[in-house]
Amino acid sequence: MKKTLFKKTAVLAVVLTLAVSVFAGCAGSPAATEPQPTTQNQVETTAESTSNTQTTGEISLEEAKTIALEYVGISPSDTDIYKAELDDGVYEIEFIYDGFEHEVDVSKTTGEVVRYKKDANYMGNGDSQTAQNEIDLETAKKIAYEYAGVSAENVTMYKEQLDDGDYEIDFSDGTYKYEVDVRKATGEVVKFDKETINNIPSSTSAGSISFDEALNIAYNHAGISADAVTKKEIELDHNRYEIEFKADGYEYEYEVSLDGTILKSEKDRDFF
Repeated sequence: MKKTLFKKTAVLAVVLTLAVSVFAGCAGSPAATEPQPTTQNQVETTAESTSNTQTTGEISLEEAKTIALEYVGISPSDTDIYKAELDDGVYEIEFIYDGFEHEVDVSKTTGEVVRYKKDANYMGNGDSQTAQNEIDLETAKKIAYEYAGVSAENVTMYKEQLDDGDYEIDFSDGTYKYEVDVRKATGEVVKFDKETINNIPSSTSAGSISFDEALNIAYNHAGISADAVTKKEIELDHNRYEIEFKADGYEYEYEVSLDGTILKSEKDRDFF
């Protein structure tokens, strides 16, 4: 009886010893099947970094600067670029050359120049020309068209006015909208702005009247001739011509639709 109890006790001791050894071994070894957080985070970071790399076909900032200078027709040694930054998918490049400030916007995805603006740099620039060299509005329009490289036949006019010694000529050719300021005293282009446009109404569309036809409608309604007009402003906005002019001591305001209908007419005494 004592021998049997001794044997049972010995067997139980051996079993307990083996159980402790197995538990200790499991606790001491690494969990091979458990995912490692560090490795997983590294993989996710790498994937994110890859997604932020430059898309194939997009241009860099340096390439945009080169495109901007070539568009104006100068080399990097001719000027110092004082602004070059990426804003909403467009590189904005600005520099001074030949007495003018140039602003060129270049699309990051296509490398296309989507906007170009040229302003006179007035620092130290003055007009030495006399009134004998002054130009009229029609001459200023021709200068603006030639500078933009478009013909008058393809132009939809938006605005023409004399303001502070400069003729402001705004027009489009169906693809771009242009804003050109021509100095009255010299005939010099002192501002040039070219921008891509969408859905600009064409002057040749069926039933649409032209810029000059809208003016004539307003003049006829007012009972005056074009020769009597001392100052005029006209702009195409939301498919209607907005016209203002002065004649014979009065100031007139008109709105004329593209089909020639007069939408608004006002006449006030001009005290200035």
